[in-house]
Amino acid sequence: GEAIRVLEAAAVAGDAPPGTVLPGPGLTVACGGGALRISRMQRPGRPAMEADALRRGFDFGPCLATPC
Repeated sequence: GEAIRVLEAAAVAGDAPPGTVLPGPGLTVACGGGALRISRMQRPGRPAMEADALRRGFDFGPCLATPC
């Protein structure tokens, strides 16, 4: 896997196993309690970008952690 740096995010409501990518705008990932909506991130060696743009060009799949 690739380490992605989270630059901006906010806690939001969510109910799914931790690591699950939730539907909706941007990139929202379920956590142990609630979820984290990531708005800005950076791939290694790349410029920072909005999560919406990165999600359109990068396949995160249904889960960011194992097990999910």
